[in-house]
Amino acid sequence: MPPARQLAWLLVQPTSVLDEGDAVVVSRIEQDDTARAVTGLARRFTALVRAAGKSKAVPDDQDAAADLAAWITKARSCDAPAIATFASGLDADIAAVRAALMEPWSSGQAEGQVSRLKLIKRQCYGRAGLELLKRRMVLAVRSTQSDIGGEFGTASCDERTTSAARRVTMLPHAHQEGSMSLDVRRTYVVPDQTAQVARAIFPNGNPVMRLYDDLHRVVEDHDFADLFPVRGRPAEAPVRLALATLLQFMEGLTDRQAADAVRTRIDWKYLLCLELTDTGFDHTVLSEFRTRLLAHGADTRLFDATLALARGRGLLKGGGRQRSDSTHVLGAMRTLSRLEVVGETLRHALNELSAVAPDWLRTCTTPIWVERYGLRASEFRLPKSQAGRQEWAVQTGIDGFTLLALAPPVLRDVAALETLRRVWVQNFLREDGPEGTRVAWRTNDQVPSSGRYIGSPYDVEARYASKGTTVWSGYKVHLTETCDDDTPNLITNVETTTAAVSDDATTSTIHAGLAARDLLPRIHIADTGFVNAALFVDAQARHGIDLVGPTRGDRQWQAQAGAGFAARDFAIDFAQRRATCPGGRDSHSWTPTLVHGTTPVIKIKFAVRDCRDCSLRPHCTRSKSARRAITIRPEAQHEALRVRREREQTADFAAEYARRAGVEGTIAQGVRSSRLRRTPYFGQAKTHLAHLMTAAAMNLVRLLRWLADEPKARTPHSAFARLHSLAA
Repeated sequence: MPPARQLAWLLVQPTSVLDEGDAVVVSRIEQDDTARAVTGLARRFTALVRAAGKSKAVPDDQDAAADLAAWITKARSCDAPAIATFASGLDADIAAVRAALMEPWSSGQAEGQVSRLKLIKRQCYGRAGLELLKRRMVLAVRSTQSDIGGEFGTASCDERTTSAARRVTMLPHAHQEGSMSLDVRRTYVVPDQTAQVARAIFPNGNPVMRLYDDLHRVVEDHDFADLFPVRGRPAEAPVRLALATLLQFMEGLTDRQAADAVRTRIDWKYLLCLELTDTGFDHTVLSEFRTRLLAHGADTRLFDATLALARGRGLLKGGGRQRSDSTHVLGAMRTLSRLEVVGETLRHALNELSAVAPDWLRTCTTPIWVERYGLRASEFRLPKSQAGRQEWAVQTGIDGFTLLALAPPVLRDVAALETLRRVWVQNFLREDGPEGTRVAWRTNDQVPSSGRYIGSPYDVEARYASKGTTVWSGYKVHLTETCDDDTPNLITNVETTTAAVSDDATTSTIHAGLAARDLLPRIHIADTGFVNAALFVDAQARHGIDLVGPTRGDRQWQAQAGAGFAARDFAIDFAQRRATCPGGRDSHSWTPTLVHGTTPVIKIKFAVRDCRDCSLRPHCTRSKSARRAITIRPEAQHEALRVRREREQTADFAAEYARRAGVEGTIAQGVRSSRLRRTPYFGQAKTHLAHLMTAAAMNLVRLLRWLADEPKARTPHSAFARLHSLAA
């Protein structure tokens, strides 16, 4: 449900101006008879007031008076006490109310000034005389006029935004976002007192201060102009929010910790050009800023700004070497068993419906449901016997299907109900028979693969995966960075996928992202997971990239034993569509086909008569059909694979591939500084944004170190290892 203030705004709007999401919320509220009556009265009274305020002309006295009298009569009989009390108050002062609705004059401006005077008077009560009260009143009016003018020419003027306006910008709900405007004419200069104190504490500066001194803040307000409307309340300066966000991920802080740092850290105030006494902003503003970036498709904006900064200084360009690697990312939800998944999904749906349609839900459920689904689903509370667990699962399935069947059309768009439907399809079978509908618990081999299975109702995009001894539920992040000797190592591309996506499925996406930024490398180094025969050909043909990485080994027994004839020992003639075995026999059939419906291969078979009596047969095949068959790639891929496998045996390949190890250090830096392997957010989009912010922060750190002439780190070796290397 929206906050109370936002909900009140929705209920007084004409239904024709509401968007689809707001209309659904209002329709849910109006399912209750009392709520529907209150909403109708509120809309009617709002219409009366707006009709009086749209024109300076005096409306028809008789019609307005009759409408007001009818409204008061209906409102006093309303079941809602607050509405009835409000109507009684209007009736008690009916003459003033009629005048306000019918006359073209308004005392609103005067009332506002009186309210301002009362506020100042209460602040000064018992502490000041009439003269100080008059001065404060005049200063308050001048400050308001300055804010309305929107002219922030200097740092001191920029800080005069009233605290009331700041509190308004802190409210993070949706309708406030549309009412915020951006003044791109602000200028940012470090206040003299802030600079003096910062220099006293850090005579040589520190990395945060050098972001202002050396890199000039990275971004400007006009970089975010398209994210804000032209008119509305003044928003918190986006350049400050952007820089605070980068610092937050640079130091691995939470939103609250970052907001506290803005208020208390002198180096942060220096970068953000804030006075020492500035109280900063509420921590929720940072979340609202990230939400705004996602809502406007600007998630890469800060990351791209760091790349543009490096490119402008000649420290980044395409055509060099780059390297890629990936690592696991734990989701924000807990890992659940299948029984816990269905129990928690139903519980989640019931909690959401309790807020959206409480009266309807109460009629569809019983107190027994509270006992079963009131507490968090946990193996600790589930039956211990296999029969008991099976019975519990079936009953949960029946309850879930019942809830889905009873849900009215207006509720079927609720996200929690859609998640319930998807989880139930994955975990239950429902069969209609002569005795009615039977619900059955799917066996483990009947559920979808990990790439499609929903493991938590709170993050339906997170997936389960395993790699070696590592098992996790969540996502995977793929980082690509430069690795030339004469420039800093900067991250040039970030991809976030679900955990079940293989590395080689992202290689083409990485190349496309680099091409869009005009940062395609000449050599791209990656491990075996990122390369295959098709990618070798595609990278070279489409982008002119030399993809360097170890190929997957031949798993056939002939290649593994090293004594038999592997596929590489056969002579392949693609023009004649023929293969010749080591014994000199030609193939009998040549059949192009697809493996798993996607990968093109060629299956080649030899004749039984040629293989049955061949003296080399023990070294060639163990097939009971007494003939050899081999599977190869299409010509371009086959040739690329052959060339790469020959290249892997050279010293040049070993030296080139050794550069890939450096990206492991980049991942380690992200893990230590920004918790790269654990996301605090639900959903792939928010997780990807966090990874982009982490990469942008790491790029800034590396740029600062490069500009300070700090040499690149070398692989550390223990004292004992160095001792023997010197002796050698």
